[in-house]
Amino acid sequence: MADQQEVLASILESFPLAELTSVEEKEAFIGIKNRLLSGSDVQQELKMLYRVNGFSDFATGLLWVVERSAQTPDATGISSEDETLLLSSFRRAFGESGTTPEAEVGAGESVADSGSGGGGGGEAERYLAAALEKFSEAVQGGTEERESLHTSLLALAEGPGIQEVGGEGAEFAGYLADFLKYISENQLFDDIRVINIFSNISSGVTQWASSPPEGRAGLLEESMGMVRDFRSQFE
Repeated sequence: MADQQEVLASILESFPLAELTSVEEKEAFIGIKNRLLSGSDVQQELKMLYRVNGFSDFATGLLWVVERSAQTPDATGISSEDETLLLSSFRRAFGESGTTPEAEVGAGESVADSGSGGGGGGEAERYLAAALEKFSEAVQGGTEERESLHTSLLALAEGPGIQEVGGEGAEFAGYLADFLKYISENQLFDDIRVINIFSNISSGVTQWASSPPEGRAGLLEESMGMVRDFRSQFE
């Protein structure tokens, strides 16, 4: 597995900085990039970024791309889809936080003195669905990357981005996080019941995440029920 610090550096170097329209945006990105790369623990630095006003979706996206790319040693930079999602989430974060070029990301600190928390957008749902699909495939295939993907998926399920989506999305994420913790605590990665549950919920969540808000009614119902009532399968 590739070193996460090197993967993050590659992703941030590949970020389409030229597409940021203002000097302030570019300087803010460079400041955050330097802060992230100065730490020795990638996941800890990104978790700090979760707490920054407006930046939860951007941090969530970076976490997912880092985790996925770290599993693919030959991967370089970011895909065009990742680029679009990260660019849009950074622009929104900058607009909400009013960040300054001198701002630093720190534990419990805000990039700005004003601005609300990052509003849930399409990025949080899509990253959660993609991480769930990847973990589901790893569980079904019994691959060694299951535990690292489990960590990534749990971080996304508990992260501010999906919680701020609200409604069924946040509710599902809460149940999913509970299930993921149960799996880890009881070392059930190879349990056929776990494999069956994940094989049955992934497609429904992907369909929900890729649908517009007005078209999501009922799409999470089956997946929600399975993760909400998972303990009945283990009694």
